[in-house]
Amino acid sequence: MKKSRKSKIVLLSVLGLATVSLATVGFASWVISGVTAASDQNITAIAGEVVDKTLSASIVSDDCDLSIRFDNLAKDSEGLKIANGSATDKEDLDFKIVTTITAGDKLNGNLAGVKYEFAYDTVLTNAISKQYVAFAKGTTYTPTITFTGDLAASVTDSTTDTLAFTDAKTLKITSKFSFTWGQAFGGNNPGKLDPNATNSVETSKKNIEVLKDFVNLIGTSTAKNLITVTVTPVAK
Repeated sequence: MKKSRKSKIVLLSVLGLATVSLATVGFASWVISGVTAASDQNITAIAGEVVDKTLSASIVSDDCDLSIRFDNLAKDSEGLKIANGSATDKEDLDFKIVTTITAGDKLNGNLAGVKYEFAYDTVLTNAISKQYVAFAKGTTYTPTITFTGDLAASVTDSTTDTLAFTDAKTLKITSKFSFTWGQAFGGNNPGKLDPNATNSVETSKKNIEVLKDFVNLIGTSTAKNLITVTVTPVAK
């Protein structure tokens, strides 16, 4: 019986080492930085032309966050992870666009909402089609703005969009957007594992193979901008 127990311990130890081996060796070259370095801009935000010339938009560049990173998990507490060994290069799937909308007269009665149009780089289009990453907004997002006064209004989704009036003619809208990992990785960061799962080793192997293709597709790309976002006021 003792021999049997020892065999079980050895087996569990081997399985544990197999998982650790995959975690420390298989992803050693995983350095995906959202195409460019963290300090660089991956997303371009521009103001679109409006038919109603009484409205205009301008991007508040200093308040925007226009870089993303498809990378390892940010914290050890987020689960056992397969990391790239960097202490600073972390997953960051969120970006933010801040736009000032200005009216010739006043916004109330003239502004109906804001339209965001997303034009993807070919590299990102391929990554989405292969379900490596996902972007829920698709190609167009148009939040509606409902006025209850000259200096008061609500927006369709207040969890992602916030409004701040300067005066009756000027409104700043902050919109937050997020990528997610695609179904090719089960919707999770490919470095996140459940060590208690019966198929953790198999999942690791699969993630390694899929991630290799993802790295070849997007990690080594020289594309500057993954997305160009055009922001246009929508007139009533």
